[in-house]
Amino acid sequence: MHDPERLLGIKGFTYWLACYHLLICVIFTLYIAQHGGDAKGYWEMTADQSRGSQTWMEHFGTRTFFMQWLNYPFSQILGLPFWLGNLLYALASLWAMLKLYAVAHRVLMLHNPTPAMVSLLQGVMFLPNLHFWTAGIGKEALAFMGLVLYILSWNHSKSAFWILVMGIGLSWMVRPLQGAVMLIFVPFWLVQSAYSMRVKQGIGIILLGLSLPAFLYILSISQVKELSLQGFMAFFEQHQAFLSGFQAGSHVPMEEYSSIQKIITFWLRPFVWEARGFWQVMAALENVLIAVAIAMMCISIWFKTYPNYFWPFWMISMIMGLFYSFSLNILGIMMRMKSIYTIFIFFGFVWGVNMLWNLYLTKSARKPTSI
Repeated sequence: MHDPERLLGIKGFTYWLACYHLLICVIFTLYIAQHGGDAKGYWEMTADQSRGSQTWMEHFGTRTFFMQWLNYPFSQILGLPFWLGNLLYALASLWAMLKLYAVAHRVLMLHNPTPAMVSLLQGVMFLPNLHFWTAGIGKEALAFMGLVLYILSWNHSKSAFWILVMGIGLSWMVRPLQGAVMLIFVPFWLVQSAYSMRVKQGIGIILLGLSLPAFLYILSISQVKELSLQGFMAFFEQHQAFLSGFQAGSHVPMEEYSSIQKIITFWLRPFVWEARGFWQVMAALENVLIAVAIAMMCISIWFKTYPNYFWPFWMISMIMGLFYSFSLNILGIMMRMKSIYTIFIFFGFVWGVNMLWNLYLTKSARKPTSI
């Protein structure tokens, strides 16, 4: 029996993950300073000036408006520099990563892992795409925090309901679609909770009450004109046409692709042979690992060993990935959008490898030994 504390290696792991994440925060800051990006606009109140907002509360809203509203006290009132804003976001996302790892480790310990499997789990936490896009000012850092808070609420502690509300609320303010998709799985959260039937019914009524305005709001901001397949496809085409107007160097002709090609493009491109420059090569190599991880995750699902605890979050990731596959046509944006969801695919990879290793050990133990 392996010692759980030794397997966790939490002190060393926390130290190296923190150093790695803060190093990438420095790289992120230098990258934005050289190439520009949304992060500067969020900090300087220039990302969306369509309202002509002057005061703090005039910035309040969802999506980009929320980012500017959240940053206003730090950048406009306290006058903190851009690099310090990146550091604050990096520390917040680091907290979320450590919490997510603790949950994943606890679940993995239920499946008789070897020290190598725990090391593998720790290894996937160092993959760079998640770190880069959450190590500075941006929606990804906050959306990731919202997702992790949502995950933490599924342990059904005494404060689970309020953690659930914070997770969905933060996600909704940053990315309304993510918050709406989270709402879909709240009934499953309720079924597993220890609340009395009366409390569950009350929460259910509140959920139903929120669902309709949430749905209508999503339709209003997406400007879907018709609740049909044709209506949604028209929205996807309109959004892709909007993005094409930026004439980005990583533009891909998604409108010419089949549905399968769009999904493959979102999750697995750029391919290694398409990569140009250091950052694209790193992204392409991680995409190779994603392809392997998807295969291993499918094996894990086939043998029903993918942990039930992570099913809702894997489903949220797949739904968000499907939406982005049909609405995006710039590889750089795809890499950013998928960064906070691929971790659940890599968890499937760890569980798949652990399952195959345990099967191997079981078969080896059954082989008769020669005298």
